[in-house]
Amino acid sequence: MDRHEGRTAVTGGDDPLELRTWNRLRTCTGRIATLLAQRLRSEYGMNPARLDLLGHLHQAPEGLAMTALARRLMVTNASVTGLVDRMETEGLVERRPSPVDRRRTLIAATRTGTAIHAEVASAYTEWLRGIFAGLPRNDLVRLYASLELISEAGATESGRHQPGSVQ
Repeated sequence: MDRHEGRTAVTGGDDPLELRTWNRLRTCTGRIATLLAQRLRSEYGMNPARLDLLGHLHQAPEGLAMTALARRLMVTNASVTGLVDRMETEGLVERRPSPVDRRRTLIAATRTGTAIHAEVASAYTEWLRGIFAGLPRNDLVRLYASLELISEAGATESGRHQPGSVQ
């Protein structure tokens, strides 16, 4: 592998460890996401957004409001509406009235959507096991713990640097 692969030209050849680590993380994430997306398409005719949406509905079997789905998927309401419309036409999700607020509509997986999610999520997990197979289990546990720390630090840092604030 080319030692410059996945690098950016932010600082040059002697990048600090933090920048090299960030670039490596982005490169690995991109490669894995691409590989998983290709397998999803070739083996199930599905894109990652559909699997992600079904996964969120799996975690909330009573259904989710469109806005909550958009927030969880980190997309606009318009994007999730289009995705839900297409998946509803295919019988994977359905719109249900909210049991507590008749003005709201909830999106829930159908039996077909639930069954497809179970099958695809199982395969997806196996693909990930294959990707991480070369990493000893204790290293995978440490990697996960390290990423948790980074995630927590990022959440704290983003709270400090609000848009428009002067530092």
